[in-house]
Amino acid sequence: MITSSGSFEVSEGLQRYQTTVSWIRGSGGDLREVGGPTAGVIGSDGRRFSFYGPLQSVVMLPVVIVPQAIAPPAGDKIAKLTMALVVTPALSAFTLVLLFALLRRLQFSPKIALLTTAVLALCTPLWHYSRTGQEENLIALAWVVIMHGLLRIHSNDPRGLLWAAAGATIAVATRWSVAPVLAALGVAVLAEWVYAARITTLADWMQVGRRMRRWRRYLGPSVLLLGIVASLLLTYNWYRFEDPLETGYGIFFRESHIPFFVPDDAPRNAAALLVSPHRGLLWFCPAILMLGWLVKAPLDGFVRRLTWYALAAWCTSLLFFASYSSWDGGFAWGPRFLVSDLVLLAPAFASLFARGVRFYPLLAVSGFVQLLSVMESSSAENYRFSVMNAAQPGACTPWVCGCTPVCLRLPWVLRSLASVWNGTTFPMLDEGRPATNVEVLASSDYNTVYWWLVRIGARTHVVSPRLALFVSVLVLCGALVYLVRIYRQAEE
Repeated sequence: MITSSGSFEVSEGLQRYQTTVSWIRGSGGDLREVGGPTAGVIGSDGRRFSFYGPLQSVVMLPVVIVPQAIAPPAGDKIAKLTMALVVTPALSAFTLVLLFALLRRLQFSPKIALLTTAVLALCTPLWHYSRTGQEENLIALAWVVIMHGLLRIHSNDPRGLLWAAAGATIAVATRWSVAPVLAALGVAVLAEWVYAARITTLADWMQVGRRMRRWRRYLGPSVLLLGIVASLLLTYNWYRFEDPLETGYGIFFRESHIPFFVPDDAPRNAAALLVSPHRGLLWFCPAILMLGWLVKAPLDGFVRRLTWYALAAWCTSLLFFASYSSWDGGFAWGPRFLVSDLVLLAPAFASLFARGVRFYPLLAVSGFVQLLSVMESSSAENYRFSVMNAAQPGACTPWVCGCTPVCLRLPWVLRSLASVWNGTTFPMLDEGRPATNVEVLASSDYNTVYWWLVRIGARTHVVSPRLALFVSVLVLCGALVYLVRIYRQAEE
């Protein structure tokens, strides 16, 4: 919460908020009134709609309704602050709580479960995306819920089917493009179901009805839940675009004259998602290198199978998004589309920690990278990328370090810290007012620390930005000390 910007850091979050406002006003999601004549994509009857999954907009409904009912003049600002400072971080924290519970059910000690959860929260890009307004935290929640389902199914608990179905509905209602990864995890659920029912021979298959008797009680509700959510999503697509299979993405790419998939570029894009300074996972999450130790310390039991399922999902995700024309996730931080999949690797991390494999220096470096990621806007280097290419076409590529966070982020953070300390003032951006890329980079949001307390100080001058920064750092240090204390007191 402390490192949140206090607003929607990306346009996707703002467009989902505008969709919610449109629903409340009775406009059915039409963005023309709340977002302008060019917002979203054009529907079948001339109205314009968001092409993002609707779940985050649904989550925002009470956040928007309550402030507008209590304090109408300030309702919009209160709703946005509540979403940025409370709801989004709370959803992310809830995901971490479920992840900790999963690791405990996997028989990891409280200390190992806490360490693993803290590492994923603070030493991976999950920290960045837990407070931006993008939907990575919801996708991560879906994967954790599905892993709970897998564990219950493995333990011969039929309620695991409901958990898996709930996770699937969260994922598909949040982002349409998770379907391939969801299919891979669906195969894992089916494999565990067959394993739990001990169906290994032809004779077992002949008696499948008797063996599945215990599961029927939960199979029906699980299928019903999936069917209801799928029907609602297809109906919502038809309502907007008169085509149940049209999410709006197809229209957007046709309007922009951009191909949806570019399979020929997949190998190059996959390499960029893994090692380039623009979006490479190894640069943005060095902690992932720890998993290489699994070659020397292979896993066993159910954790081993969970890790194989996770790797299959990872490969599916990598291949799919590498073939996607917007493979880098737009104006984002790191390999955005791979970030939520990190929670799938939690059991593997926990197994390494349980064996005494810690690599604290590597974790410290990875944590420092994440701290840098939240001190500036996620789009800062992307604007620089665009400005340099506009001035000299082709000057920036994913492999030119001088255009990417690997080379730019630390100097920019130091510059922003100096600006706050010296009290330097910069022009401010007004929400909704168009600005050029150069104007954006010259604004206060991109030249001071991008934390909400500091931004309030820079914009209102009610409190000194320097004091706001000091308070923010003090709270963060206090939270870290408290976390270390809890870890030391946790049982082995």
